Amino acid sequence: MFRPAVQRHWLGWGNPVLSSYQTCLPLKVVSDGGGRFASAGRRTNRKKAATAAPGKSTSGGRSARKPGNSPAKPSSKPPSGRQPQQQSGQGSGYQAAQHEQLQAHRLAFRAALEAELAEEWATSQERLQTWSKARLEEEGLALFGMRAEPDGTLFRDSVFRFYGADGNKQLPYHTFTQGDIVLISKGSPDEDAMEAVVMDYSTRWIRVAVPDLIAPYIQGGPWRLDQFANTVAHERCMEALQTFSQPVPADDLGPGALRRLLIGDCSGMESLDMAAQQLPVWMRHRKGRERAAAGLAELQEEAEGLNASQQAAVAAALHRTLTLWQGPPGTGKTRTLLRFLKIAVDVHKGSQILATAASNVAVDGLVAGLLAGGVKVVRLGQPVKVLPELRAATLEAKMEAHPAGKAAQALRTSSAKLSGKQVAEMRERALQLELQATEDILNAAEVVAATCIGAGDPRLAGRQFRLCALDEATQATEPAALVALLRHCEAAVLVGDPRQLPPTVISRQALAGGLGMSLFERLQLAGVRTLLLDTQYRMHPAIAAFPSAAFYAGRLVSFPAPADRPPPSGFAWPRAGLPVAFIESEGLEQRTSLRSNAEGTSYLNEHQARVVAHVTAQLLAGGALQAGAADIGVVTPYNGQVRQLRSVLRSLPNPGSRAPILDQLEVKSVDGFQGREKEVIIFSAVRCNPSRSVGFLSDARRLNVALTRARRGLIVSRSLAAICPPQPPTLLRCLLAA
Repeated sequence: MFRPAVQRHWLGWGNPVLSSYQTCLPLKVVSDGGGRFASAGRRTNRKKAATAAPGKSTSGGRSARKPGNSPAKPSSKPPSGRQPQQQSGQGSGYQAAQHEQLQAHRLAFRAALEAELAEEWATSQERLQTWSKARLEEEGLALFGMRAEPDGTLFRDSVFRFYGADGNKQLPYHTFTQGDIVLISKGSPDEDAMEAVVMDYSTRWIRVAVPDLIAPYIQGGPWRLDQFANTVAHERCMEALQTFSQPVPADDLGPGALRRLLIGDCSGMESLDMAAQQLPVWMRHRKGRERAAAGLAELQEEAEGLNASQQAAVAAALHRTLTLWQGPPGTGKTRTLLRFLKIAVDVHKGSQILATAASNVAVDGLVAGLLAGGVKVVRLGQPVKVLPELRAATLEAKMEAHPAGKAAQALRTSSAKLSGKQVAEMRERALQLELQATEDILNAAEVVAATCIGAGDPRLAGRQFRLCALDEATQATEPAALVALLRHCEAAVLVGDPRQLPPTVISRQALAGGLGMSLFERLQLAGVRTLLLDTQYRMHPAIAAFPSAAFYAGRLVSFPAPADRPPPSGFAWPRAGLPVAFIESEGLEQRTSLRSNAEGTSYLNEHQARVVAHVTAQLLAGGALQAGAADIGVVTPYNGQVRQLRSVLRSLPNPGSRAPILDQLEVKSVDGFQGREKEVIIFSAVRCNPSRSVGFLSDARRLNVALTRARRGLIVSRSLAAICPPQPPTLLRCLLAA
């Protein structure tokens, strides 16, 4: 892995004032034009893109109106816990230089965030104002002629189930998923549109949650549903940047110690990693050290505990102020993080921990594991975005059961019969009771769980956390990660894998401004040591062999034996006992109008779609998959091919089930499958053209995700000529030519 040379500047902007105070690895907020930061002294073939001037900050809430190389091998021994040297001479010059660098950081990321929001807004407005009904339907971004039926309540929200005009028949192709913001309107979304959140869906219906206040307006139909952008994340990221830009007192050994690491302040030490090895506040006391030692001893004695690399990661996280874990596919990063959090809860008795992730799915995984371990956890976020079986852990559910919450609800119900001043007074009393209930519930929690953006909930304002654990850290933009890390956290553990998918950014200007690089990767490039979880438990060894060699320098060890992952019957595997197959396809790709992230045009391949359908039918007929179609995942790089695949697969029989096959068989883009696994993965590579362009497959991170989802079988439909041209056969182009 590239290590930048030692530099005497901070955050990437050279400042001679700082040179007399510290020597530290740089944290660059300068892009190489492709969304990746360029480090000092690093050569790049791309022209550095100038950072755009910051746009005007936007405001407004949920409205349909316009808003303004391999890491170092981990040691099995706990870090030394070396304490920082006394910083000398940190006077006004040092503080002024720090302020200058932090303001530059804020302005650079503000410009990138503004560009991203502008792109999202422009895309939404273009669709709503200029696209035809036929095009919106074709791309799955809108549904027309929908009929609404009340379907209960979800705390303070009302739930509606939307069916198509034909009643119980399958809905047309659409891209709505749980948690999406949608606009509900009678005709044009520009006129009297109402916002809702997708709760869940099947092939025949979509359920959404809407605020009680607008529920009376949703009756019958026909209704139109449109996808829409959410501005809440943008606003909270902007607030985090503003907070991060404030100078950090040199004598703050609590949250300030972590903030200094995040901005690249080595605290007078030789490297940023040495500064990150500082003992957290709680480990500087005898009780904290004793509890940590007891937890680690218990961990080592467990019969089915963690492996050596996982134990080393847990030990480091207990003894460092800032820790980075790299979890390749199938290495049990969530299980390891949950075990660490359980020990951390015991260490931090009387204090609180913030558990976050980039997505709601990952947060739900943490909440489920914490509850199973007997940890007192409160889940923040909209209940509609939480798994049904975990909604009892949400703040809203706990408020309904709290005496003050019950009293507040009674007051709100009574106020509906009153008017004028009495209503205002009663609602104010209800609000005070709700604040009391919220405070009581949060105070009783050992762990508060939320997405990175959800951690910006105003109800957490002023609350201090001993530790922040951030899962999916390499999928969060830096501003999003800061939303969570700036919640007065004294230490942090960032868990992710820079060899898998990066943050989702659609604006090229935002990518050029550095928004496409995660905070995890920036810290890693600055020299913070990364602890690798080195044993994978998911894949048959033959499936894991290539990713280990190509992406992890051969350091990824396979725990399952071949006999533990037998290839399922029904499909004619080329070699007995080897669950990897490549099916040649000479059908040419076709361009579609669908967008694929920031790439613009999407693609489909009709011949490959038919091949995938044939293989799927063979596997289902074989009867070796216990859960049937639910054990198969169909993955492709392009949204256009997702639509084509669903269209072809829709008519397949579903042996052993009365449900439509698409209710069980998952067909998603690569981006939609990160963190998931299936018994069998069928991958449609799509690209086949005279110029041998491979498109998304040139991104090794995307290819890594696509090839590492399968446990027992990996089948790739490809065009060998497109992927591996005659001259020269580069590694990336030949990844699928093995």
